[in-house]
Amino acid sequence: MEIFKSEATDGRINTMAVSKERKKIVSPSAVVVSFGAGDKRTNQYTILSSNLDMVWNESKDILKSYFLGDAEIKSVSKESYVQSNLLKSIELEFPKNTPAILVSSHFDSFDNKIVKNVKVINKILIPALNRGTIYIVDNEENVFEVKLPKYEENSALIGFIDDLAKVEHIKYHPIFSHLDEQGGNYTPIPVTYSTLATQTVVESEIDITDDLILIEKAKKFFNKSFDFVKSIREANGAVVYIYGYGEKTLRISSKGALEYNEEIGNISSTNIVDSLDAAVEFMLQKRDSLDNLYLKEIKKTSDNTGYLFGFSYRIGGYSVETKDSEVKQPIEVEVYGDKVKVYRSSVRKLMDIKGFTPEQLVINFPSIIDKNIKNLKTEYFNTGVQPEEEMDDSSKISEILKNIEEVRMVYFDTMEEYKGQILKPSWRVKIKGDVYYFDSYTGDLIGRGSSNNVTFK
Repeated sequence: MEIFKSEATDGRINTMAVSKERKKIVSPSAVVVSFGAGDKRTNQYTILSSNLDMVWNESKDILKSYFLGDAEIKSVSKESYVQSNLLKSIELEFPKNTPAILVSSHFDSFDNKIVKNVKVINKILIPALNRGTIYIVDNEENVFEVKLPKYEENSALIGFIDDLAKVEHIKYHPIFSHLDEQGGNYTPIPVTYSTLATQTVVESEIDITDDLILIEKAKKFFNKSFDFVKSIREANGAVVYIYGYGEKTLRISSKGALEYNEEIGNISSTNIVDSLDAAVEFMLQKRDSLDNLYLKEIKKTSDNTGYLFGFSYRIGGYSVETKDSEVKQPIEVEVYGDKVKVYRSSVRKLMDIKGFTPEQLVINFPSIIDKNIKNLKTEYFNTGVQPEEEMDDSSKISEILKNIEEVRMVYFDTMEEYKGQILKPSWRVKIKGDVYYFDSYTGDLIGRGSSNNVTFK
């Protein structure tokens, strides 16, 4: 941050520094490693959600040739993708609605064959023996084969996968593959958890009780204009700072959630890279650090003239997911052109609590399903998912299991406590678009909803 500040001129950050930070933030949200059994029902996987830099850097060395080279791109069947995933491979999962141009920007290329043919990248599959072929999946599950007629074989991923197989890791298997005669559900499901999972204690980044801290935080948003700022303490404990006649406002809630609004006139966004750079530069100016932040979601603003960038963060390697309260993502930035109109933040920081027992054994995922199957049947079939014909109990269970799309371990923040909030590792399960959260220690269902709209039991 000191380097960034020294490179700033009139509050602007050096464009190279912004580009470097953008490349850190635009990265895979998870990596699925296939150990290559070659059979759909017995293949073993593991899923990495932390310490991704090494495998991402190795992957970029391979992907660079495809993004910069004269690649041949064609649509292929999903079966081609599945078959390649049964071999030793790395599957990179990207945040929701990631434009291909943002992935391509890692190679400083904004106009190439991949960008022209694939608008959004959801996943990239790199076979470990990538003999000139990779696969890209877009946000509509279309699969593209990207082939280089001339290529240099890169076996770096083989060594990574072989080394990973020798150490302790969570084993994932497609244990529900037998449920559907039309092909089954080959979603990797965790069947072991070989390490203790750590719970932690957090507090809001901003201490709402300290006026000096609040003023210093506010000064970052109003710069040299703070003499023209008035403050109001609301009855609920929130503090509002207003510049002039409301051209700029900053509100910090009683729980430390922050929202900044600025009048910017009629500006539209056309270049998503420039808009994301504007969001990154704004955060570099206003936040103490961007460490552990990653881009989680991109979408158009409600008036369709700007972009909303959603960012999340990791603690101890786990992504933090929150209750849908004041923000849908821990950080949201609305950008029009190269101007930030709205900035919201409810990020937490670690607390050092003496005597706190941080590690406990985790209930494995199959046991959690067994414990909650009754609740899942009630939730699943009472939320618009109606069977075409009357189902018996066994058929209902099969219907749920064959529609499990994703299983991940995350920290689930209920946002109930401003300070001293305990974050427990939780199983995040996506079933046909709906998301369920289970306490990994007790197995209890603690929340459900869509990816951006979580309610609580």
